[in-house]
Amino acid sequence: MNSTQAMIDALEGRSNSLAYQVMILWLKRRPRLIHDYSLVGYILAPQCQIMRDASLRMTETPIYTDAVARLIGKLLLDDGTNTPMRLSRNERIADLTNVFLREHRNFTNRTGAFANEIMWSEPDKDEYIVSCHWHLTWTVPRSTVLGKLACLVLSKILGIGTAERNWKQVKKLKSGDRSNLSMHVTTKMTNVYGQYQQMKAKCRQQQMSSVGKLWAEEDFRCIKLDVFCGDIAKSLEHDARMANTKIFRNWNERWQHPLEGLSPRGDEILEERLRTKFVGMKLLWNGTLFCIHSVVLRKKRGDNKYVLIAINESFE
Repeated sequence: MNSTQAMIDALEGRSNSLAYQVMILWLKRRPRLIHDYSLVGYILAPQCQIMRDASLRMTETPIYTDAVARLIGKLLLDDGTNTPMRLSRNERIADLTNVFLREHRNFTNRTGAFANEIMWSEPDKDEYIVSCHWHLTWTVPRSTVLGKLACLVLSKILGIGTAERNWKQVKKLKSGDRSNLSMHVTTKMTNVYGQYQQMKAKCRQQQMSSVGKLWAEEDFRCIKLDVFCGDIAKSLEHDARMANTKIFRNWNERWQHPLEGLSPRGDEILEERLRTKFVGMKLLWNGTLFCIHSVVLRKKRGDNKYVLIAINESFE
């Protein structure tokens, strides 16, 4: 908070600048984005790049340690983890926080109980691991406070995507005769059904990926395509052929002869429509092939009309 406010104060002379406006917007939304769970979750991430940055930030500001103390008092204090009950609440929080910080130093430096090359092979290799699962496997048996707090913090649901999927499953289960299910039963059935759907999708994706086939025949049939996308090729060929095809109506259309006749200045709209219809067409006249290339207005008292100009191969 202090560093953000200091940056805003440094930009006070440039209040109309983009950087100043962005910092003001960030300062308003900062409390909802940087909360205790996000701070503690960041310093407990097992990825090596995040760990290096988190250890550096913990030496610059006390907000991470304060967040750890608050979450320990909120999540771990009531279970009496290795703390004598005769101590006061603040003393118990301080005791657990000291244990966490000592374990976190070993966790960051990969020393002590965390000096195991096998446990760090997955975070160093895969950046998209499920952190709470990794902590449950490796740090919970090796620590007193750090592993348990990491599982509780990193297993929190982020965003609304999971909630929307869960509500979709609830609506699917509570239908028909099961619409009156109690909340307790619905929760259990939703968890079982959600896990089943997730495992089913994961197995299907792994099976398709193992043979290098990410698309199935059902996907092509769903969008009305065959396996080799022949429908798209035919459609493109048809569109290209139709774009180069000119439809000619070989009769005198009604618009070609205005009822009021033509004025000596002609009619620009009628001339353009005649050009569109006739220019570029070929005409066979007395055994000679002509190509129509222009439309001109021929003026004659009481009989103004447009005529076609065509030339043959000899430019006559």
